[in-house]
Amino acid sequence: MSIKQSAQRLYYMPKISRWSKGIGADLPEEYKKFWKEWKLQEPAAVHYIKKEGIFERNEKTEEVYPVQNIPIPVIYPKEMNDGIWGGEAMIKGFKKKGIFKRRVPHFWLPSLFKSVIYSEVLDTYMRIVITQRALRLIHENYGFDHYLLKTPACDLKSLLALKLKRQILIALADKTLYPNDPKKHTEVYAKYEQYLSAYTRKEIEWYGLTYEEACKKWMQLNVKQSQPLKIQYRSELIAKLKENKIKEAENVNVVSPEETYVIMCIIFFHVTIPKFTSGIFLQEFLVKQTESFLQKFENSISKFLFVRHHEKCFTSIKLLISWREIMKFFFFFREIERNIYLLTIMNISTMEKIKHLLKLSMMIYILLMSDLISNFSKICSKFR
Repeated sequence: MSIKQSAQRLYYMPKISRWSKGIGADLPEEYKKFWKEWKLQEPAAVHYIKKEGIFERNEKTEEVYPVQNIPIPVIYPKEMNDGIWGGEAMIKGFKKKGIFKRRVPHFWLPSLFKSVIYSEVLDTYMRIVITQRALRLIHENYGFDHYLLKTPACDLKSLLALKLKRQILIALADKTLYPNDPKKHTEVYAKYEQYLSAYTRKEIEWYGLTYEEACKKWMQLNVKQSQPLKIQYRSELIAKLKENKIKEAENVNVVSPEETYVIMCIIFFHVTIPKFTSGIFLQEFLVKQTESFLQKFENSISKFLFVRHHEKCFTSIKLLISWREIMKFFFFFREIERNIYLLTIMNISTMEKIKHLLKLSMMIYILLMSDLISNFSKICSKFR
């Protein structure tokens, strides 16, 4: 490849569009086909007379000119989507009111009026804003449904006409027209069946949607329901409990949020309670908690106090607070142990025992996470 060709290749690099990146690149070909028909296909000549052929001859001078069918630029306002204008739109140009006067900008607007239109397939009367040209086209095609089904999307333009055309095609494809009148159903279906040959069922499903609506529909169809890891862990836990032949876990098959309570109760009753009732585990847990608390307390207090100048005060406060927290730990766990012992000898059901034990476990968690930390922060705030 020469330098000139490589330079031209860089200059004519393809531009990033909505169809080359993002959700637009993943949209189905059926919607892209409709988009080309709606936006890229050349519409019929409305505001000018289209000339046939390639060349034309001037009768006076007998000169031959190439035919130039240049469409007049038009403006499509958003109000067009609420009616059926038959291809008409606003034309912006200039108007000269006199020979010796300057031209001024001028807008030519289509004449709009309200009219009632009947759809035979949908069996409904609609009062919509329409133009005289659209009404003439409906009469020329012998009905509103024939006009919509024969006219391509580039000539309909408005969203209202495209939505109605989509509803008519869906009714014909699914055969849902006139459900209470079988005779009328067969008659109307045979009348409009010929238009279904131009579309597949999937093309009808994507027909008449805007780009935003198509993206939303694609996201709804391709959304991946993320499964939380807790569901995976629950299923693994149930399998392990069944391997250990625990009776409460034998009938638990479906993993759902409602069964989380039962699973937690089984774990707490068969694993946690025996460890708490044993004195060795209680002592080890108490020693670990008190040591970690004293270490955190000493590290934080040293940041706010001058240890060298207030050493005596610091040691006395540290001993006082630390032994107070140790006693709080001791009496609290003694109470927990007493409640567990009472639960084991009481004649109550297993579920009632599990509920009481879960309450006790929450008490332990709340004490360790909220009460001690709040007291600790209050102590530190006094010496800032």
